[in-house]
Amino acid sequence: MTMNGEPSADHPGPSEGHDDSRGASPKAAVWRRPPILIGAGVAVVAAIVAVVLLAVAGKLSGPDPIIYEPGHNPFEEAEGPSCIGMPLGGGTVVYCVDSSSALRNSFDAIRASVDRSLGTLGIRQRFGLVVWTEDEPKVLPMAGNTPASREAAAALLEETLPSGSTDAKAGIQAAIALGPDALCIIAAKGPEEGDLSAVVGRAAQAGCVVRCLAIRDAIPTLSGLAERTGGSYQLIDPQQLRIWLTESE
Repeated sequence: MTMNGEPSADHPGPSEGHDDSRGASPKAAVWRRPPILIGAGVAVVAAIVAVVLLAVAGKLSGPDPIIYEPGHNPFEEAEGPSCIGMPLGGGTVVYCVDSSSALRNSFDAIRASVDRSLGTLGIRQRFGLVVWTEDEPKVLPMAGNTPASREAAAALLEETLPSGSTDAKAGIQAAIALGPDALCIIAAKGPEEGDLSAVVGRAAQAGCVVRCLAIRDAIPTLSGLAERTGGSYQLIDPQQLRIWLTESE
């Protein structure tokens, strides 16, 4: 070591891990680390945000809507049990119909579509019907596919006058409670984003496949519900629906 205390070639300074007060202080070592720690922290936060955004996107996104080209009519092209071209397999089916004021001008076509669909069900299939209203959902319990049960469904839809704002979550959960293999939703709205996971959980627990028919406007939560239950999603133009019904009479 030289006279001024600096290490020489013959007497190197303290080795790593040696406790020597003349070496680099712990404070100085810690002072050099924050840029690395901050950089790592930013990367972790960015990764978490990306995962959350992907989860939200996955929750709301769903299958691309089924679109029929001009000249095609789903009522004429569908084979087997179906509703506006949407397949309804399984031994039990529940129709879940929104009756909000947004569907006031489309409800006659919806009534006719459900009636047509009932006519496609197999003789051994059972069905139920739930109509969302401003108040409690109206429920037609599961029954065999008979003329009497189809008349009861038609009567329930006939007495329903679309009005106000309806509760999609309550309506869908009431339909799931009937225990269908296939759930057919016809609506102008879906559950709130915050309610979607609960609804999906109920559907998964019941083991039902959800088929969603969005009337007029795209409904992200219905698309997501269809995706997460292995179902399908279709966007329906009300005017086109009336044309299909007329053409297929």
